[in-house]
Amino acid sequence: MALTTSTNPIVSALTARDTQLASTGVCFVAVNPTAGTGIIGPVSTTFDEAKALLTVYNGGSAVIYPLSLQLYVTVIGTGGTRCDFTHTIDTGNRYSSGGTALTKANTNMDSTTTSGAIVTFGALVTTAASGSRRLLGNHQLREAAIEVVGDLYEFNFGGAQSQSGSRVATVADFQRALPPVAIAAGQTWTLHQWRTSISVGITFEANFVYAER
Repeated sequence: MALTTSTNPIVSALTARDTQLASTGVCFVAVNPTAGTGIIGPVSTTFDEAKALLTVYNGGSAVIYPLSLQLYVTVIGTGGTRCDFTHTIDTGNRYSSGGTALTKANTNMDSTTTSGAIVTFGALVTTAASGSRRLLGNHQLREAAIEVVGDLYEFNFGGAQSQSGSRVATVADFQRALPPVAIAAGQTWTLHQWRTSISVGITFEANFVYAER
């Protein structure tokens, strides 16, 4: 993989991808504004394109490449079992209202490069999908049970493995591999979270890592 800038050309092996992204000043994180404080998600009993948990709109000129997303359960939802996460990509800004803008930071303290991403999380209202909208996948977690405070749901983009493992008692870490995604300028990547019979949304603390090239 070639990772270059006009002032610091670097060619690195794929295994060093994340370190070199940070070194060139193009790796970013987007997190809850207050550490340890969750944001409540949507109440959606089906895959509803008008309700979302997360939108990433590319308001800049570089391409956004999601690397990982971690969701920590801080307050459980009410009703139903299982938890589905469906993600799509579309043209235009799909965010309409609701939720909270996540706080963005460049992971390289020496870099002054800013992010063109607009990352919004929570109980979001989204606009209607365009005719170009692409469904990128649906992932199910906790098939026969409700979530537990302390659960970690982690999504890795472009990862080759998908696994989950228990930590203590009924608290568990879940990991899912998502396809690599490229969000071009003027496009939105959207994550929808839903389950049958939910009546109160799940509260999460989010940590979204991405690169812009």
